[in-house]
Amino acid sequence: MTPARDVAVPPIDPALFADAVLVGLAAGEQPGDGAVSAERTGSDGGVSLLQIPDSPYSRAAFALKRRFADDEVLFRSALARFRALMHLFSRGVLAPWSRVRDGGRSAIHPAVIDVASQMRLSDNGHFAPRKFTDAVARTARERYPRLDGWDASA
Repeated sequence: MTPARDVAVPPIDPALFADAVLVGLAAGEQPGDGAVSAERTGSDGGVSLLQIPDSPYSRAAFALKRRFADDEVLFRSALARFRALMHLFSRGVLAPWSRVRDGGRSAIHPAVIDVASQMRLSDNGHFAPRKFTDAVARTARERYPRLDGWDASA
């Protein structure tokens, strides 16, 4: 789901976004069964069943929808920001700001969450990679100067 160009993706509280990332990642890691179903209510009141191909992203999107069911704006912001963040991860842009911990679990620097929760998305629904990593480095220095082992230049 790419945000429309004329619809702003509002910032989200960093703690809520951290929760959204955890929810999305956990859902995406679950084994799928081939398709995800959802009901859709049309303008005439009729209900139809949508079959969406199963993928880690679709599982994450449905989990985020359940998590933020009471707030459509918050859901859309969390989903757009999660998608943009995963795009950076998939391209290896955030490798200096992520670690694999004992047990194979991934960890990311909290500055990544702070920046992803607040930065404006580009017209294509992504974060500008250089601008994003510069903001993460600045945020890490300013807000988290005592976190050892997270120097992106290492």
